[in-house]
Amino acid sequence: MESDAYWSLDKENGDEKAFCCLYATARDFGKLGQLIANRGKWGNEQLIPSWYFEEMVSIPDYMTTEESIKNYQYGLHIWTYQGYSSPVYYCRGILGQYIISIPDEDLVIVRLGEKRTKSIQLDGKDVSDEQLKKVGHSSDFLKYINFAEQIRKEAEKK
Repeated sequence: MESDAYWSLDKENGDEKAFCCLYATARDFGKLGQLIANRGKWGNEQLIPSWYFEEMVSIPDYMTTEESIKNYQYGLHIWTYQGYSSPVYYCRGILGQYIISIPDEDLVIVRLGEKRTKSIQLDGKDVSDEQLKKVGHSSDFLKYINFAEQIRKEAEKK
């Protein structure tokens, strides 16, 4: 990382919240996204052990929503989207911040925001697996992937 980062505390002079609230620059968030895109490797060094990375992005079978719908989106503190042509891993802030990594496409998207749309919800349980893969993901997240693909295509034309 290039700049100091800040982590929110649970109370004044307390402990860092391990589950949220890391403040950093867009460039440093991009580096974190690249570390995820490289499956925990930076240069020639494996910073996140391979076994842990695989555990981090896998989706536990035992997790379900309140409606008893199988978890298709969340691993160990990282979101996994399986409705794309290849796995997408991302970190999501409460106000619309994203660090999106698509390893198979060597693509990292950082969005610093202050507004996020609601998560996609489905009525009823009689839905397809493809629909279930979208439950819990925010629709704006999908828009950012589409936008990044458009930018990449334009850049490749030049």
